[in-house]
Parts: sequence; structure tokens; C-alpha cells
Amino acid sequence: MGNSLTNLEISFQQLLHPSVAFSCFWNTRWIENADGKRDGYNALDKNGNFNANGFGLMLLGNFLGKQMIKTETQTGLKTYASIDRARHRLYLYLLNPAPTAVTVTPVFTKTSRVKIGRSYEPGRAQRQRHRAHLAPGSY
Repeated sequence: MGNSLTNLEISFQQLLHPSVAFSCFWNTRWIENADGKRDGYNALDKNGNFNANGFGLMLLGNFLGKQMIKTETQTGLKTYASIDRARHRLYLYLLNPAPTAVTVTPVFTKTSRVKIGRSYEPGRAQRQRHRAHLAPGSY
């Protein structure tokens, strides 16, 4: 999971940097990896299923707004957020490098109404789905 968190953090930092116009990860799969030594760097296992890197990059690819926005934290979490104003969606990304769980209470400023749309935790059997809504002009 460590390489996945590192790759996600690198990706988020690149998305935040105004001079980065393009970035690409080429880590689908080492062709010669019979001994499994490079599994932590692969996005896919030998059967084409996601490894931790693959899940992280899939989440980033499928749940990314049009613009990154500023976040702050008072914990050891790495926090990032993006917004898609046209679709009224806010995406909040919390990366926890610690081996223990952290309780989080998001605080939104300059908003009138925010509800969690979807949450995903690696290791859970399924996604937790909730209704999503950001009131127009609430971001």
C-alpha cells in the first residue's frame, strides 16, 4: 500500500503545480516478474486485476474534478480536494500513511450545504454509497 500512497501523493502534487501540463505513470506490469519482487510497483497482477497501485490510480482517474482546491489538515493525513463546478461535485481525498485509523471531521468554509456522495476505503468489500448533492453556489 505504501507505493500506492506515494504514487497518489506525487500525482496530487503534480495536479496542484501550475507548471505541470502532463504526467504519465507507466507501471502497468513488469513483464518478467515471476518471483513477485516488483509487485509493489505494478498496477495489475499477473491476471490483470488491480493491485494497490492500480486501485489508487483508478480512484484518481474516476473521481477527479476539473480543478484542484486548497485543503488544510491538523492531522498526519495528506489531504487533497478537487471540484467539478459544472456537475456540482466536490471530491475529497484523504491519504493515511499511518498504520492506524484516524477519525476525520471535514469542515467546509463558504458553503451552504454539502453531503457526502461516495466514500471508498481500500480493503472494504464494497463501496459505501450515499446520495450526493452540492447546492448551486455552495462552493
